[in-house]
Amino acid sequence: MGNNSENIRVGDYFTNRITNKSALQCYGDVDNADYSGFDTELDKYLNEKSISEMIKVNKEITRILDKFKISIKVNMNILNNLVGNHLPETRNIAVGITKYLPEKYQKLVNQKALLEATSLHDIAKVIIPENIINKPGKLNESELEIMKEHARLSYEMLKTTDLDKETLDLIKDHHHVTNPNDRKDETENINLQILSISDIYSALREKRSYKKELSKEEALAILHKDVESGKFAKIVYDALVTYTENDEKETTKAKWNIFKKLKQAQPVQSY
Repeated sequence: MGNNSENIRVGDYFTNRITNKSALQCYGDVDNADYSGFDTELDKYLNEKSISEMIKVNKEITRILDKFKISIKVNMNILNNLVGNHLPETRNIAVGITKYLPEKYQKLVNQKALLEATSLHDIAKVIIPENIINKPGKLNESELEIMKEHARLSYEMLKTTDLDKETLDLIKDHHHVTNPNDRKDETENINLQILSISDIYSALREKRSYKKELSKEEALAILHKDVESGKFAKIVYDALVTYTENDEKETTKAKWNIFKKLKQAQPVQSY
């Protein structure tokens, strides 16, 4: 658009220029939209105004939450915590895994899609009730069903934007890595494997309302069981281990062997 003297509010563009394909098209074709509060390219998806518009233009989000009798409320405190902790940590881990993959496998990684997906995959937690997100104990069956919808809800929110299909599919499926028996080889869906293992490792290492922070060896021991079952390729896991040895900030100077506790390691709920 031309240089209009009048400042154009982003919300107006969501409402007036919305198409079924892109709720955020305005960001690409107008120079004088209100970008206040946007610090990076991805911040435009994490602004309260943007989130509200994503929800407004996709009735499927309301339909999903209606099934659980949940009214929509955008909780920016939840999102701010994610933006300050889990999302950048997941992104950093994914970058580290990619860095330490053998070169021939690095070429299979869609770095743009992976960076976007790791930075945005849990965005829908902003509309999951806080008493579920921060419950200081194990979720009951009903609460777990609601929590399981966060990946689909994140997809539904973001599919109204200008993100590409591969990024959206990664977000939608980040808790559903393909069954190894259905894969042609262990590197199939390597982008999804990287996102998923990064997400789980980050969650295991964090202190949350329902669990303590796990050590690196505890988290890696749990994930090693997923390698043994075929969920994650060994090359992806090995790259994660190398990342933790070289790049992750050390919380202790003690030496450890990640395989010592394999038998004792128990799965930890991570959502």
